[in-house]
Amino acid sequence: MGTPVQVVDLVIPELQCRGLFRTEYEGSTLRENLGLARPENRHSASHQERNAACLGCGANVSEVEHLWRLQLG
Repeated sequence: MGTPVQVVDLVIPELQCRGLFRTEYEGSTLRENLGLARPENRHSASHQERNAACLGCGANVSEVEHLWRLQLG
């Protein structure tokens, strides 16, 4: 076939001219261009679970945050 440099320099531009190979990427990240889903944020889930658990006992959000920070210290 040819060396990788020849493929990039000769074959890819010809395929692009024929409309058979992309000329631009749609996504702004490698993950988007590969069609991979964005992973769930681990930290926001624990934050929501913590608030839900404490709010069930009648505390408000600011009290919950304060108690949680005290437990971390």
